[in-house]
Amino acid sequence: TNTTLETSMSEPQVKRRKLNEASDTIDDGLYSRQLYAIGRDAQRRIMATSVLVVGLTGLGAEIAKDVILMGVKRVALYDDEQAQLGDLCSHFYLTEADVGKPRALACVGKFVELNSYVEVAAVTGKLADLIPSYDVVVLVGSTLSRAVELNDACRGCSRERACRFIWAGINGCFCFAFNDFGAAPFHVSDPDGEQPLSYAISGITQDPSGGIVSVVEDQRIELSDGDQVTFREVEGMSQLNTAEGSEPNVFTVKVVGSHTVRIQDTSNYGAYTSGGNMTQVKRQLDMNFTSLRESVAANGADKFLEMDFAKPGRPQQLLVAYRALWAWVDEHKGALPDSHNEAQGKEVVQLARKIASEADPQLTVDEALVTQLSMLAQGDLPPLDAFLGGVVCQEVLKACSGKFTPIDQWLLFDAIEVIPGSHAAAGAVDVLPGSHAAAGGSRYWRQALVLGDAMQQSLEDAKVFLVGAGAIGCEVLKTWAMMGIGCGAKGMIHVTDMDLVAKSNLSRQFLFRPKDIEKCKSEVAAAAVKLMNPSVQITSYALRVGAETENVYNHDFYSSLNGVCTALDNVPARLYMDSQVVTHRKFLIDSGTLGSKGNTQVVVPDLTESYGSSADPPEKGIPLCILHNFPNAIEHCIQWATDAFDGLFAKDPTSVNSYKTQDGFLDGLEQQSVGLKLDTLKSIKLCALTERPHTYAHCLVWARHRFEELFANTIKQLLHSFPPDSLTDQGVPFWHPPKRVPHPLVFDPADSMHKEFVVTAANLRAFNYNIKVVPVGDTEFDTIMRGVTIPEFVPTSAAPANVEKEEKDQDKDEKFNVLDEVNQREQCAQLLREVPSPKDCVEMRPCVFEKDDDTNFHMAFITAAANLRGANYKIAPATLHSTKQIAGKIIPAMISTTAVVSGLQCLEMIKAMQPGTPLSAFKNAYTNLALPLFAFSEPVACKSTRVRDGWEWTMWDHIDLWQDMTLSEFLDFMKKEHKLDVGMASCGASLLYAPMLYMKDKAKLQQKLNSKLSVLVQSTTDMPLKDLKVAVLTITCTRVEDDEDVDVPPVFFHTASL
Repeated sequence: TNTTLETSMSEPQVKRRKLNEASDTIDDGLYSRQLYAIGRDAQRRIMATSVLVVGLTGLGAEIAKDVILMGVKRVALYDDEQAQLGDLCSHFYLTEADVGKPRALACVGKFVELNSYVEVAAVTGKLADLIPSYDVVVLVGSTLSRAVELNDACRGCSRERACRFIWAGINGCFCFAFNDFGAAPFHVSDPDGEQPLSYAISGITQDPSGGIVSVVEDQRIELSDGDQVTFREVEGMSQLNTAEGSEPNVFTVKVVGSHTVRIQDTSNYGAYTSGGNMTQVKRQLDMNFTSLRESVAANGADKFLEMDFAKPGRPQQLLVAYRALWAWVDEHKGALPDSHNEAQGKEVVQLARKIASEADPQLTVDEALVTQLSMLAQGDLPPLDAFLGGVVCQEVLKACSGKFTPIDQWLLFDAIEVIPGSHAAAGAVDVLPGSHAAAGGSRYWRQALVLGDAMQQSLEDAKVFLVGAGAIGCEVLKTWAMMGIGCGAKGMIHVTDMDLVAKSNLSRQFLFRPKDIEKCKSEVAAAAVKLMNPSVQITSYALRVGAETENVYNHDFYSSLNGVCTALDNVPARLYMDSQVVTHRKFLIDSGTLGSKGNTQVVVPDLTESYGSSADPPEKGIPLCILHNFPNAIEHCIQWATDAFDGLFAKDPTSVNSYKTQDGFLDGLEQQSVGLKLDTLKSIKLCALTERPHTYAHCLVWARHRFEELFANTIKQLLHSFPPDSLTDQGVPFWHPPKRVPHPLVFDPADSMHKEFVVTAANLRAFNYNIKVVPVGDTEFDTIMRGVTIPEFVPTSAAPANVEKEEKDQDKDEKFNVLDEVNQREQCAQLLREVPSPKDCVEMRPCVFEKDDDTNFHMAFITAAANLRGANYKIAPATLHSTKQIAGKIIPAMISTTAVVSGLQCLEMIKAMQPGTPLSAFKNAYTNLALPLFAFSEPVACKSTRVRDGWEWTMWDHIDLWQDMTLSEFLDFMKKEHKLDVGMASCGASLLYAPMLYMKDKAKLQQKLNSKLSVLVQSTTDMPLKDLKVAVLTITCTRVEDDEDVDVPPVFFHTASL
């Protein structure tokens, strides 16, 4: 008899789940970051999926957690085995009180709390009878014979939708995953998840051998031969266009140049005149899977995902090793080999030899690898659980949505580099069991079995700093708690994050619950991991890392640490932390994600370069001329609308408040350019006097005028200056692609987009003035709008002096109708006479942009304004969802990628904690789970700089100065001890010594030379020197022997004892 043991759910949870099932509604507030990674269609398919997880070990818990957060319809947990103390090594929802209880029942209540939209239950009964009720079955661990049985059952079950099967397991520092998505071809609708490539067209030829399509100069063709494209908005050769609402008109391309492709015969088409876009048609994919039974018999049939290109042939070797292990387990009634049992290891090696000879006589068995797998088979590594849990979660997503390319079919991975001493001799297993590693000795015994007692103790006594308690930060903290990091008498975890918990965090930052919204992330996360492992010693901070907090994160703080892990979302903070670890010689493991992509970087003293040693190219911005006058994509319109929001509802009210409250505001304004001064005074007069509203109706009238100004008059002026048929000085049409000829809008109160703009603008204006919003119906709105008097537009005669110059110089914001400076100053003087006095000014409420609050009208206004701007230029409109991502600069995020990256980060941390680990053992990682792709590389070694023969240094070196002395004595010290003449010295941004500045004032130079270094350094900082501990001096030098300029390491002036 099958039994479903459903846990109790609160009434709100039940209501929410029923609403979700009934309405096909997606909670954008919860899933927003995931939606930007996978799209709404994939999310809907996920929400209709039922998943059965068989085996609630630590890996099973990771998979269940990730799948529940992802938002499937139903998750069933199947595991009636009793929890053991060793499970606590990686199972974050089991406690010592749960030992002896059935695993699924013991933890199901905590899984229920993760996502109130997902039905979570513990189930029992015959698996063969349960399988037809689920879309995806995930088996964790178990024997090969049981896995084959379940896979056959999935393939054989009679149901409308095929039952997908995934098998995964971890043994020590080894892991595997296997996919079988059914006997019928599995359709992948979007293999990579990337946006289709799109190009603005500059020309198309009429050619019987195939028309040549040219794209604009600032775009390069990234298509491949055989790719398919569609066309829209092509003028002249309109036969290429796909008609609205019809099947796509698809063309196959051949790439002929960096800006050109060839399509089919276009000789009978109309002549191309202007405009148009060419968009890639995403290729789809059908995949065939073999059953586990057939795949094992064929030794994988070469269907392996290459995981580490530094280990060629590794997947095949690992599958042979695993097949030998599974055979041994089946012979011993499901028992794994004893840890470090050499005799049993030899038995597994014998089985591997037999399997290899039958599979491929040319295949040589890596006996050391097989031995390691056998001897560590009972082991467990929490970072590996996190890594593989994220990978399997992503495969579940693919199985139920058809989004992204599944693993075809085997993933086999090892992290033997974490084993202490493994780098000293290839294949060595230099780990001996001890008190920790003895089964039942402690909750960490499975990990200590892999790493050894000494390393386990080092982890427990570690002092580490985690910067960021968001998605990656939550996963890292959980993994650290399972590993025992900071749990020893000498250990401590420090974690900081300034942010508060938001609803959108809950779909991937699993330490937080709805009750934690608006609470400090670091504090909530610290409390959550203490529940998972009460031994964790953790200190939380709500302070950003930066120069202003160096009184807290000071020299003593960093000196106490073993290392730092970062889970940040911005480059400046990463660069700052990078500078701190280099200064204090600590390791740094950095990480980041972007949708299905993730990366980790290892920074180790004396071995690697630092994070700041290389930099990504700067993000490409939108040229101002395109933003203001020539948009050709909806992204340009959204940025324009975001700027309009900021100017109208944030900057203008802020200027009024500054004028009202700051005594020296006008004096400061005098220091600005006359153009900025004029704009500021105009906005103050308009906001405080001319256009000051007193009722909500006044706000509506003001918003109607803004519509006319932004979407009619501005366009009319542009067309007056540059009519559609105008030519440049070179005789080329001015409105050539990618420019689009704009069209002024005529206001229509019945047009929903027009009304949306006016109402949202009026509501924001009312907020600025603390005016109550009074909802108006369509009739009343129409009456108010028709009562607004719109002055007739009269274009000015002035035109841009040099539009070509404006287009080339993207750093200058030149406006049309620029007044000369004299005129501007006269206007400023007149405005100063007209604006109210500061005390008579109204106090306004500036809007602080918040993208995730759908009740504040911020995103509604930006969406309406962007789409009206798009209508001016015949650009397709954007949804609120897509506008929010662009305007809010939202980074797509998924729990699966987060888990994978955090696991890889913690694996590298284990290596960094081991003295003597060579550079070759470390691995930087780049992953793209959509493809799927795993690329590991050895970190770049730190560069060595030569001063002279016998003296080379790296970025990790410095010169120590332990005594205070005068600047003159310091110069003598450098000459005597290091044979260097110092030409300049600085501390931070302050110059301490630069003799060329005192060429005409020798007395001042002598005074400087006679000053103590401590006095000079103290003048550069507000922090007392005894608290500063170390002042870093940067010096420029020449060699005494030949007067050659040389780069030298910084000088560390130790101030603690002064």
